[in-house]
Amino acid sequence: MENIYHIDDEDFGDLISQIEKSFGIEFDYEEITNNITIEEFSELVISKMKMENGQECSNQIAFYRIRKALTEKLGIKKSVINTKTELSKVFPKKSRIKNWKHTFGELNYSGINLQPPSIPYGISILTTIISFFFFFGSYRVYAIPIFILSIITTKILVKYGKQFPAKTIGELTKEIVKNNYKSVRTEKGTINITEIKKLIFSQLTDWFDPKEVKNMNMKTKINYID
Repeated sequence: MENIYHIDDEDFGDLISQIEKSFGIEFDYEEITNNITIEEFSELVISKMKMENGQECSNQIAFYRIRKALTEKLGIKKSVINTKTELSKVFPKKSRIKNWKHTFGELNYSGINLQPPSIPYGISILTTIISFFFFFGSYRVYAIPIFILSIITTKILVKYGKQFPAKTIGELTKEIVKNNYKSVRTEKGTINITEIKKLIFSQLTDWFDPKEVKNMNMKTKINYID
């Protein structure tokens, strides 16, 4: 029995966009064939980056940049910064938004913005969607102000969100590398092939149930066509 796993076409499209942004590449439609193995997909990404192979660890590069930003921007001693340091200890809630932007604003990394509280944000999004559908019914007079109010609420929640994208500096480092691989490596002008393969495997398998991931490997084929 072949080792094939299925992923929703739309989810696969989102995954491709995420990988394109992180690795600074663009795929042609015909390059990604159905039932492509994770190994083949990884090799495709590597071939498109056109950078020399290097051994330096991207997580290490990203960690040093975070530590440098924290010491220079917030005056935190290097000795107290490590991968297990909790972000809540470094960024107290009262001044979190200001200090977060001050620390990471110049790095221009994607995927590390502070997040709105999940439950209120989810309710606001759901209210926006539901009220939109009532535009076309007899309740339109009520739907319009609710729709406008829910959009404003959503924007406020996003603007003043204080939820971390990770719990520790180590986890934040991994998020940075996952979403900004090429940016992290640019100064060195190299890639780490072994590292990329592990990262691609992780990004692809993130979309599957943990029980399924246990049976997956680099020879696993990804089916994205219904």
